[in-house]
Amino acid sequence: MADLDRKKYHHFIDSIFHASQNEMLFSGCIGHSAELSSASKQKSEGCVAQAWSAATFVELAEKINKL
Repeated sequence: MADLDRKKYHHFIDSIFHASQNEMLFSGCIGHSAELSSASKQKSEGCVAQAWSAATFVELAEKINKL
């Protein structure tokens, strides 16, 4: 969404970023992103230290910082 149209999707991008940030800091395994997280409850499930989930968050953070 950030690559397609940042202005159009900024509410979704912000929501995803803040949910991912919360996931890494306060859920599952601190400093890691879980494989699965419910959108309604934001409960960490599956593998709680998923490397590519964390990498995707880092990519999004880099894109946001380049605005």
